[in-house]
Amino acid sequence: MSSALRQASAWLAADLVQLREHDVIVVRRGGKYVHGRGDADCLLIETSSNVDLVGYLRLTPDDEAALRARGWSPPIPGVPGWFRTFPWPVSGTEALTAAEMMIDLIEQLPPAEDEPLEVFAFNLKTDEPLDLESVRRIRAI
Repeated sequence: MSSALRQASAWLAADLVQLREHDVIVVRRGGKYVHGRGDADCLLIETSSNVDLVGYLRLTPDDEAALRARGWSPPIPGVPGWFRTFPWPVSGTEALTAAEMMIDLIEQLPPAEDEPLEVFAFNLKTDEPLDLESVRRIRAI
């Protein structure tokens, strides 16, 4: 993990703990994404799966085995990507684990020449943008 991303993971953990229901932090590039979302009973982190990936972006069996080994669960009805949940209230340790899992995958997004890294946060119900320090820090990397 790069030094800048390592520093951003602490800010991301702090923001993940504070997400309200329907708040989401999204990072995407080159057709792949990673996001953290506040649900009614848990913090849900999710990343791309072959449900929505095509061509060279598709995950290989080795990619999927690596996700599973790092604690991600395969897609299920209602959750189209690989995911992990952390029941509320999320402890600082759990939030840091979630943030580091997300940062690990952010580092693996397609190369920057494909398209710029998009980082944003908003409420899914209201479209209200969220002003989060982690979003500013990841954008600056």
